[in-house]
Amino acid sequence: MSTNGPHLLSITEAIKRHHEWLKDHSKGQQAKLFKANLSGFDLSKINLRQAQLPSANCSKIVLKGADLARADLFGADLRDADLTQANLNNAVLRGVLLKGAKLDHANLDGADFRGGTVLSSGGESQGGKAADLSDCSLDFASLVRSQM
Repeated sequence: MSTNGPHLLSITEAIKRHHEWLKDHSKGQQAKLFKANLSGFDLSKINLRQAQLPSANCSKIVLKGADLARADLFGADLRDADLTQANLNNAVLRGVLLKGAKLDHANLDGADFRGGTVLSSGGESQGGKAADLSDCSLDFASLVRSQM
């Protein structure tokens, strides 16, 4: 995992509270990591089911075997990410950058890859007219009922 001082502590705390929320919605808090910088983190096998990560920088992140079912990754940067065997069932992947990502054996059933952009408070746009899947590895990935 990357070492970003206080930033790392806030991400770690958000993930811990998210796990509590997944067990009991009256405890903890859903992870809302809008524009979070997770670049280069190793979060293999982590449970981020239903997490909100719109416009997050997840380039070169390692999410092997992670559970991201129903997660919101709208406009996120997942270039060169390793999502091998990840569960992205019904995930929102609108406008994501997946160029060079590894999605081998990933569950992408029902995932939404349509276009979409997120505007920042400064008026900057992030995302694209369509998800960028160029140079992706999708060997044995499942894309049943995915929206392209």
